[in-house]
Amino acid sequence: MKKKKKPIHKYNGGLGATLCHHCRVIINTGMTDDIYCKDCADNKVTYHNRYRDKIIIEHNGDEVTMTGGKWIRYSWDDDGNTTMVDPSGGPYINVGDNLKHFWPRDEYQDLIIESIKFDTKNEDPIVTFKIK
Repeated sequence: MKKKKKPIHKYNGGLGATLCHHCRVIINTGMTDDIYCKDCADNKVTYHNRYRDKIIIEHNGDEVTMTGGKWIRYSWDDDGNTTMVDPSGGPYINVGDNLKHFWPRDEYQDLIIESIKFDTKNEDPIVTFKIK
């Protein structure tokens, strides 16, 4: 049986604040019972890698899109299919990985990567993961 999460309350200079369980952004000034911000509760999450780069990961149907991160290392197989992406500072994502750990809620538990498309035409690279 899962234990219900409690809201994260901080003093915030005497005003009080409630923080998101996933990204730690202030949800509300004052104390509330909410545990996730709007972005983390929906299909979009913000991931901060070890260099504090902001990477946005969004789930839409059978695809997951990752934007952000200026420098992305990637590799491909003999057929020219992208098999791995690794933005500078992370996260390292490979074909066959499960993206469930990016979402704090139970609704996105089986996001196994089937293929990766890497679009470098834009100034900010866009990575699209096709999921099973």
